[in-house]
Amino acid sequence: MIVLLVALIALAAVAGAAIHFRDDIADLVIVWAKGREPGLIIGDPSDPYMHRIFVVPKNRVFNIFVHRIMRDDDDRALHDHPWWSVSWIFRNHYFDIVPKFPDSFRICGHGRLIPVRREEWSMTFRRATDLHRIVLPGPGKTEAWSLFITGPEIRDWGFLCPQGWRSSKVFSETRDGVSVVGRGCA
Repeated sequence: MIVLLVALIALAAVAGAAIHFRDDIADLVIVWAKGREPGLIIGDPSDPYMHRIFVVPKNRVFNIFVHRIMRDDDDRALHDHPWWSVSWIFRNHYFDIVPKFPDSFRICGHGRLIPVRREEWSMTFRRATDLHRIVLPGPGKTEAWSLFITGPEIRDWGFLCPQGWRSSKVFSETRDGVSVVGRGCA
């Protein structure tokens, strides 16, 4: 069923289908996702940052997740990913905080950050090394939903701290399938 829902989302976005059709598809995916246990809860379970629902069983080659983003990314540092990815927002929007000059930012560890508004039904392609941080729109901080597609794992991922890049294994911790705040940049 979820493959059909993903295909319908693609049809709605690519074909420029009517807004109500898009909303109906988004509603179906959200109902499906809320009926499943998250494969990963990111953040404190009592105040999670994100639920990751696996559309296909998690693997090292190709993944499709539904992300339910409930609050802003940790603001201590920008992060990258272990794979290339495509994020397809199908409910609400958010801001991606990104370096204005990505290459120099990665080299020197600081520089100007800019917010890029990621609209509902927009797609964002990211290389594994692309740094970013998600911020939900205020003041109510309404949650956002996205379909998140990844390629194969090609590297360790982590955070760019003032002291330099830090592996996610050092920055954060996973306990009992829950990703929790760890050491951070300290």
